Amino acid sequence: MGKDDIIDGAYASQQERKYKMTFNYLLTHRELPRLYFEGLNEFYEKILPDPEMMQRFLFFAYNRCKYFAMENPSIEPAFPEEQFDMYLFGPEGRRVLIITLPKCSVPPESLQIAIPADRQKAAYYACEMSVNPMTEESCFVFGEWNAEQKHSNYGEIEMTDEHSFARMALEIAYGNDEEAGR
Repeated sequence: MGKDDIIDGAYASQQERKYKMTFNYLLTHRELPRLYFEGLNEFYEKILPDPEMMQRFLFFAYNRCKYFAMENPSIEPAFPEEQFDMYLFGPEGRRVLIITLPKCSVPPESLQIAIPADRQKAAYYACEMSVNPMTEESCFVFGEWNAEQKHSNYGEIEMTDEHSFARMALEIAYGNDEEAGR
């Protein structure tokens, strides 16, 4: 499924929304940032270095959200359980972990999240589906959640290829560098 497929379906889906919160939003905007920031040291020491532990961390968050959604009819039911696609992006010493979500269909759901691999740069970034207020066209924006559950928006991401969000996360986490993303 490409970016255009996601965006084309997003606007129609937005009109048909019957839940106050989507499962994707609960997972990527509430539970994952909370768990990440509450256990930063453990995350960087034990979870991030081990892909199997990272999958376990994601499924732990997924299952917490799944059961919470089952108890709250105003929250969309969980999307089908599957492996989360993950990869490290950037040169050694300046990497971000990119996690792609299995489902992103309406604003403000997240298509991807990014976490700097360096503990000193700890941050939680999200590639969020949105709607441009000027053109009313679907787009993606760069968001960040902090330890206090406060959200910042860095603006629209020009989605020129599959690594557009990863490059922007790398630049925000580590600064602008000609070597970023190579």
